[in-house]
Amino acid sequence: MHRFLTAIFSVAGLFGMLAMAVAAGSHTPDQAKALVEKAAQYLKSEGKEKALAAFSDPNGEFVDGDLYLAVIDANDGKLTMLAHGANKGLIGKPQIDLKDA
Repeated sequence: MHRFLTAIFSVAGLFGMLAMAVAAGSHTPDQAKALVEKAAQYLKSEGKEKALAAFSDPNGEFVDGDLYLAVIDANDGKLTMLAHGANKGLIGKPQIDLKDA
């Protein structure tokens, strides 16, 4: 559980940077931070399996337009995607060699 929380909070930093990078969009860094904090509370109360499913639901409470969660296992050496609110096709796939467009 500790490793999983570490992965979520690592992603929190990424979302903060992402929110600033897309400042022209409709969300603020504070909104991104609030979403990650909400996700951490949900994980604690509902458990890993239910949380990952909720984080990956494109119509769920953890997706707000272009603001969504992506959870990566940073401890497996492959950076495997555990949840993604916009692209379920990435779930379960290693991201270590993924090239950004």
